[in-house]
Amino acid sequence: MSAYESRVNVALARILEKAGFRERAERSGRDKRRLDVILLHNGFRIALEGSYEALDAEQDARQRLESQLCDLAVAVWYDRQLFPEEATESEIEKAWKSPP
Repeated sequence: MSAYESRVNVALARILEKAGFRERAERSGRDKRRLDVILLHNGFRIALEGSYEALDAEQDARQRLESQLCDLAVAVWYDRQLFPEEATESEIEKAWKSPP
């Protein structure tokens, strides 16, 4: 996971927290077993695996399920135009709240 994907993950986690989910976003991609965003909801562990490459997000979501790190995994594709690399976390959060 790149540093800019991490910023998008953190912004997504903040928005989900404000919506009432218990969440945690990982800021480091060194451990391939770490989840990008984990939601804890009604006893379920829901992994959100985000990437600027749709196939990477899908593969990561499958691996999390196969590794039994979560009960449900969702692949999230990040649009480079909506979430450019140079965007700050606050700019990314604003983009999550009001997509085009």
